[in-house]
Amino acid sequence: MPPRVAVVACASGLDLAQPEPFGLATAFLANGANTVHATLWTLPTDEAFERRGGPAALSELAVAVDSAQTADRPVAAINAWQRAKLHQWRTDPSLTCAPLMWASVATISAPNRRAAGSHPDESPLAE
Repeated sequence: MPPRVAVVACASGLDLAQPEPFGLATAFLANGANTVHATLWTLPTDEAFERRGGPAALSELAVAVDSAQTADRPVAAINAWQRAKLHQWRTDPSLTCAPLMWASVATISAPNRRAAGSHPDESPLAE
């Protein structure tokens, strides 16, 4: 399992809110990922936005998440992007910076632990 995983547009970030959270985000964490970026609700496609004269918002979100995945500080990176979008929304609210997209991203982090079923000496997270 890679240490960082992203699942976008499928409401996978809600897994941890369920009484029995056995969804994608939880599965990634249980198998060794230490940072998961996930969306909290299902997102509209770029085509849906473009039909209403808006931008390719899903693609923009995907690029922002991908950039955060490769950043030294992934949580800070996605947070900076979200804050910039919030500022844009407050300055000029429009479909271009709708919270529907940028507010959907959650980061679930569980560093410094072993993957399920691994022996303490064989932890994929050990450095």
